Amino acid sequence: MPSRFPWIGTNYHISQILIVGESHYGSPEQSEDLNLTRNVIQNMIDGTAHHAALQSIERSFTGNSICFPEKFWETVAFINFCPGIVDDSLAGRHSATRSMIKAGVQLFPDTLLNLNPSPKKIVFFSKTTWEATETCIGLPYEPLLPVVVDGISVDCGLFRSDKGISFEAINVGHPGGPFLGGASLKHRFRLAFLNRL
Repeated sequence: MPSRFPWIGTNYHISQILIVGESHYGSPEQSEDLNLTRNVIQNMIDGTAHHAALQSIERSFTGNSICFPEKFWETVAFINFCPGIVDDSLAGRHSATRSMIKAGVQLFPDTLLNLNPSPKKIVFFSKTTWEATETCIGLPYEPLLPVVVDGISVDCGLFRSDKGISFEAINVGHPGGPFLGGASLKHRFRLAFLNRL
């Protein structure tokens, strides 16, 4: 499975924040569309499509209940970890398959290294893919001190590429999942993570 082109906001170079989701949901015909990620976000910005998971991600970043996708998505880069697609009719009952996650593990290091500029911080919105990154070849993982908010601890780590580039990362869980339930708590962890030195 080929890697999709990432969404890169026009002001990503300022923040250098990469958001990593898990997988796209859609029709099987969309599986090979290399522009799918870019098109999905652009359609949301244009107001021609609604995407609950992406809106939850935006709320987790901004802390706002009202979304302004035309502003937010221009400040970040975004990828889904898994290539391929989960059939839309299975949404809520199925997620990325093992083969999709395995393919994502193989593609992830190159995806990171090809972003220009390289991300300084990575925010994962998927526990499954976060755990899978520990098996990425050429991208060793080193645990960092966790981020703690209200006595709740969330793991952080540092990925170091063979080329000497490092990426600090945190996992705040699926946008609609129970881990750190709700955008408000995810927002507080995201702030604590991005603001620490």
